[in-house]
Amino acid sequence: MTKYVIKSNNSYSQSYSSNISVPQGDPISPILFNLFISDLPSYLGHMGTRLNGVKIPYIQYAEDLCFLGESAEDLQRGLDGLAAYCAENHLEINVSKTKIQIFHMGRLPQHEFQLNGQAVEIVSNFCYLGFNFSVQISFSQHAHNINSKARAKCGALFASLPLSNLPLPLILQLFDVFVLPTFTYGLPMWLSNCSASSLQAVDATFSKYLKRYLQVPLHSNNSIIHFLTYTIRLTTKLKHMAS
Repeated sequence: MTKYVIKSNNSYSQSYSSNISVPQGDPISPILFNLFISDLPSYLGHMGTRLNGVKIPYIQYAEDLCFLGESAEDLQRGLDGLAAYCAENHLEINVSKTKIQIFHMGRLPQHEFQLNGQAVEIVSNFCYLGFNFSVQISFSQHAHNINSKARAKCGALFASLPLSNLPLPLILQLFDVFVLPTFTYGLPMWLSNCSASSLQAVDATFSKYLKRYLQVPLHSNNSIIHFLTYTIRLTTKLKHMAS
């Protein structure tokens, strides 16, 4: 039993009790959740896929669950097992938020999948844990998305701070602390699987950041800009970090 009160400015409501759930942020919450779903694997009869000889039927992060299968039939067995598990444990699945992505080359194979008697949508692009997956395992769209976020962060820095009055080492440190982490999340996975134009756009984000600080035209030669600021292309730096 947990007791609650509501605070509004300097006033407090009368206390009330609840025996449902736990307070948000309570450290026991993830422990209880893990205990609750610990028997999920026993309901799953599909084989999944193998990575370096290890069988991987699904991957999970908190309540986000991703099933893997090397055939449509195997994946459907996994969905059927999940439906049985949820029925047994009085859980409901939001089928409208459940998606299927088939990785393939060439024409998309014709398959249909069911979950609790409802058709599951097949998509060509899906964002999972911050990564945009395409059916060809290309991360060009992902690179485009994170590059847009990085440019927005650069704009926020110039709007919030008097960058033109700061020394160059601090300008470079600000980029590394505030903008660079946008690119380094999952870096080894996306960097080697995106188009050349995506990489050029990433380099342009850094060079435009430097040009704006130096207050020079955007068409200024990038090599000269890197020479003056003692820097290298951003993708070169990222490749060193990923290796």
